[in-house]
Amino acid sequence: MSLDGEPCRILADAFGIEEFDEKHGWQNVDILDVDDVFVNKRVVIHEKIGEPIAWKDSNGQKEYAGFIMRRGLGKFMFLGIGMVHEFNYELEVIKALARKIGIEPLVSLDDDNLSVTIRSDGATKFIFINNYDEIDRTSTISYNGKHLFDGQKLTIPARTGVMLPMNCKLNDDIHIVYSTTEIYDVQEDGMSMNLFLKMMTGEEATVVLRTKTYVPVNNDSVQVTLYDDTYFIKVTHKIGESVTLEFQKKL
Repeated sequence: MSLDGEPCRILADAFGIEEFDEKHGWQNVDILDVDDVFVNKRVVIHEKIGEPIAWKDSNGQKEYAGFIMRRGLGKFMFLGIGMVHEFNYELEVIKALARKIGIEPLVSLDDDNLSVTIRSDGATKFIFINNYDEIDRTSTISYNGKHLFDGQKLTIPARTGVMLPMNCKLNDDIHIVYSTTEIYDVQEDGMSMNLFLKMMTGEEATVVLRTKTYVPVNNDSVQVTLYDDTYFIKVTHKIGESVTLEFQKKL
């Protein structure tokens, strides 16, 4: 169909698909090396085109629903199925299809049960980590082959998520190198400043920042180390509770 809903065979003719139809309703298909993937509809192509990647055996005959074909310097993937993401194995199917055409994930984890998304403008990054499971999950996170957060392991409680900043300017003075827990507010009164955290990734967290105006204050929950011009702040507190990082203006 065209964008106007009219019959259109431009792609079908380009890839040699002579006839096809559709079958609706819940059914199983084989995708690459994964058998019996649950789908709610599929395209049926009776002839073998390119390298098959999805099919269903029907009365001893293969009904193809997907293939890969080379065109020019690249590859074309056709996947004519309707698949929802309800079970973990379906995510493995998506990853296998991506690898088939040379797409590798930028993010890697020790525990693949966590979901990680990174939003970046090229400099500042926000790392969204979600744990949809019923148990706590612990993992390091790597991006483009390099450990984030200096390789620290983060624990994400069951059914929770966090948004963590990297290379983020809170204002003209405060530059967050990274934080392993959420920063949800900042207050200044001219002589002091407070950063408000929520302990969401375990009972220990690290905030690494630079400031030319303020000095972070040690207390029972906060241990500050200065290395060159960067403050490494270790915070120890009960998970799920809020902590205030206090700063005094330099004299």
